[in-house]
Amino acid sequence: MPVCGWFYAGNGNRMVDKLENIKDKPMWFFHSRNDETGPFNNSTKLIKELESLGAKNIKTRWFDEPLHDITSLAYDSADVWEWLYSKKL
Repeated sequence: MPVCGWFYAGNGNRMVDKLENIKDKPMWFFHSRNDETGPFNNSTKLIKELESLGAKNIKTRWFDEPLHDITSLAYDSADVWEWLYSKKL
């Protein structure tokens, strides 16, 4: 469950390898559209790459708060924990 993921270096190169190894895993991405520290497109770009590999089990929750630290926004929700505990890797 990536929160404000930083998946790409400043030069645009992806810093996460072997996406094909995780494409079938359940994922839920959280990010603020107004994050000035970890750009929002880091998450959307990685999701597009995963989907191009056939990933289908991806959820997203985007926030509008101008924050980088959205951990409490992401995890202070019962549905997140219900989802997490319902998954098997």
